[in-house]
Amino acid sequence: MHRVAAVLALLLIAKLAVIAPAQAAERLEVKIYHAELGPFIQTLADGRRIMVKIDVYFPDTLVYRGPEEGLGTVNFTITTNWTGPWDGIVTVQVVDPGYHIDPTTFKPVESVNAWAEGGDTVGTGALHIASGAYTGSVKNMTVVLRPHERYFTAPSGEYTAQYFFKARLAFFKPDGSKVLGGDVNIYTDSETAPMIKLIVVKEPEAGGDNRLAGSIALNAGIAAAVVAVGYAVVEYLVRRKRG
Repeated sequence: MHRVAAVLALLLIAKLAVIAPAQAAERLEVKIYHAELGPFIQTLADGRRIMVKIDVYFPDTLVYRGPEEGLGTVNFTITTNWTGPWDGIVTVQVVDPGYHIDPTTFKPVESVNAWAEGGDTVGTGALHIASGAYTGSVKNMTVVLRPHERYFTAPSGEYTAQYFFKARLAFFKPDGSKVLGGDVNIYTDSETAPMIKLIVVKEPEAGGDNRLAGSIALNAGIAAAVVAVGYAVVEYLVRRKRG
């Protein structure tokens, strides 16, 4: 069964200062927000119910920080009541606002022109085989957003974009066989998914060509703070489900 998760309740949990390039002569304030997707209930063929809740911690501003760090990170905490093995794939995309979901891929039609994308796996990411699947009830994941060509070729400036969050999960029996009805697909739509700001900064090379500035970075203290708030315990958030 496929379910659309609406991101409705956003809670600001931190403000971080990002060091900008020297030529920009300014500091950028990045706000870290928490959004809750679900909880969602999947009823199996035998009447059992799988509960899935996803907490997402994301920055409201993305700036290129180098090949390893990309544009920034989005942290996920997935909680379930399932006691057997389960696996999954988490995807984050940064696309133009007002995106439309492709009914066959359950991703934005605008994915072909996305600004950035990243992903991670719960276990091995194998949705049809339990080998290497995860067995805990809580899974913490960090997704690094890698910029697409569009980001590098865009003129310097600020752009408004929107997040797309998706988790495709599969649940298995203790013997490793697939649970009948044990596929859960949770994703956001553009009506309630959070908006973000993209900052493109370029600096001239010798000869007049432009390249993306590689001097944007988080200092060690800020990086530690990002990790700390990523899995912080936060207050209960109001939420609802779309069919």
